[in-house]
Amino acid sequence: MNQIPRILHRVADSYGATRQSLAGMSVIMIQHILPDLVPLVMKLIELGVEHVTVVGIGYSSRESTIQQLRQMNCDVFAPEEHPFDVSGPLQSALSKAGNSDAILMDDGGYMVTYIARLPEDEQAAVAARILGLVEQTTRGGRIAKRLENEGKLRIRVVAVSDSQAKIEFEPKYIAGAFIQNLDDMLDGIGRRFPDGPVAIKGYGPIGSAIGRQLRDRCEVLVAESDRKKLYSVDRDGLKHLKAVEDIARCGLVIGATGNTSISGEELQSLQDGAIVASASSQFVEVDLPWLHEHATEFTDIGATGPMKMGIKAFREFKLDSTYQTRQILVAARGAPVNFFGDSLPMDIGAGIVGLLLAGILKIAQPPYIREPGVVSAADAILEQDILIGRYLASIEETRQLEWPVLELISVAG
Repeated sequence: MNQIPRILHRVADSYGATRQSLAGMSVIMIQHILPDLVPLVMKLIELGVEHVTVVGIGYSSRESTIQQLRQMNCDVFAPEEHPFDVSGPLQSALSKAGNSDAILMDDGGYMVTYIARLPEDEQAAVAARILGLVEQTTRGGRIAKRLENEGKLRIRVVAVSDSQAKIEFEPKYIAGAFIQNLDDMLDGIGRRFPDGPVAIKGYGPIGSAIGRQLRDRCEVLVAESDRKKLYSVDRDGLKHLKAVEDIARCGLVIGATGNTSISGEELQSLQDGAIVASASSQFVEVDLPWLHEHATEFTDIGATGPMKMGIKAFREFKLDSTYQTRQILVAARGAPVNFFGDSLPMDIGAGIVGLLLAGILKIAQPPYIREPGVVSAADAILEQDILIGRYLASIEETRQLEWPVLELISVAG
């Protein structure tokens, strides 16, 4: 049974939301167009949203879901390349919305970056139309915070990326999808998951979840620049990646930082036929410009994934004889591997979708607060975060699709 409508109903009830709560508003989103987005859009329309514009991310979005959203009279832009133009869809959506307020929903800092790059007068005009933005990724939250610190953030951002429910439950399932998808991708080209050392660059929520799931399968070496996270590497029984010489032993290198983590220097030191893969966001983890500049040729091989961009399982780069490495396989062209198949079970995805609705309803609560700034989940949606955390805990405990008996607890302040 699909839990998403139920959890969306519970979240809406927690705000006392009715069919008129979002009346006259527009919602503009840049999202992975996956099946769990459909019930969220249905709920927004039920709550009174007049216009929904969805910009899909090409390395994840599914054609069948794109068509479903169009049948619901949503304006859907489905770029087949990445990066893609944000200005056209955003300006079109604001124009169609007329004088109504708009709420944005982002997945990776696309819209705050676009607005910050506009001329000052255009920034003010666009920001005046926007009530706020819900950001669901760590990368996007980090971008928004940097812009705020630089005095360049023009809108209010509710960062559900730091939701405790999201941090506690989502990474382990993304990690599981990453490993399963990579296994399947390798099987499709007649190769096996490396038996030798695997390097993980970044030991945040997803990197650490991958490390824990791989530690009984192979030797895992971890590179992490945040000294506060080094304790976790030791606690989890993993080894530290200390130098380029260490990475040269690895048959697989996984980037999980949200930034470029696998440099040209490291790429050229890898063993022949090594695999590099992203477990974070966009195409940022691997230094792809270096590969394209130094490769003598590249070929896309393996099965074609289900995403709109039609990405094949691996891009095989060949380097000339001046490099130790003659062949490198980049999984999914550098896009996050968890999207090459099912990224999250629907019952777990229900919790994440619930957080997005909570952020939208918080922004839409009068009196509207338009002052620019990044607001954490703890400050914006704590009660809903706790509700969703309880739901996810019960799902994980039983793995049965029965809604638990929950009471929304009151939190002072």
